Amino acid sequence: VEIELINTQLHENNQRLQTLNEEKNEIIAIVAHDLKNPIAALRGLSEMLLHEEVEEEYRQSILLQFATTTARMDELVKNLLDINQWEAGKKQLNVMPCD
Repeated sequence: VEIELINTQLHENNQRLQTLNEEKNEIIAIVAHDLKNPIAALRGLSEMLLHEEVEEEYRQSILLQFATTTARMDELVKNLLDINQWEAGKKQLNVMPCD
């Protein structure tokens, strides 16, 4: 009976771990997808700066887009690293009730 109870607990724990792993994989897929577009934009903008004559005003606009895009990418990566630290137990999540 005790072995059956332990096997049941192990099965439940394995199911929970599998669910958590699937959620983690989904988050990674979302972040990867969300990073793909800004990276493509940065690649295109950098090619324009390297290979085309660009007026100074337009060059400044491109550089501003670089700054905005890299800040957004940095935020996504920070969020992913935070999730990793929460999963590893290295960082506590402050849960509070809200409406």
